[in-house]
Amino acid sequence: YFIDTLLQGYPAPAVFLYLEITPEGVTKHSVVDGKQRLSSIFDFVQNVFPVGEKATVTRLRGKYFKDLPDDIKKEFWSYQFAVEY
Repeated sequence: YFIDTLLQGYPAPAVFLYLEITPEGVTKHSVVDGKQRLSSIFDFVQNVFPVGEKATVTRLRGKYFKDLPDDIKKEFWSYQFAVEY
């Protein structure tokens, strides 16, 4: 259902990050909340699972990321998350 939400361009909950910067300027981001959502996105684009069979966008049901039309892939990559630090 989360992937369906993104494919429709609906808003998703913010991803919360913790930012740590060392005195040497090395930056480390840690995910405080949103790890499961991010993991779902990474798995989907790596073709681990297809769009769900109950997805609202019926023409995309059962399709893996690699099988999506290019315009849909571009929209997916363009999705903007709210990020809180």
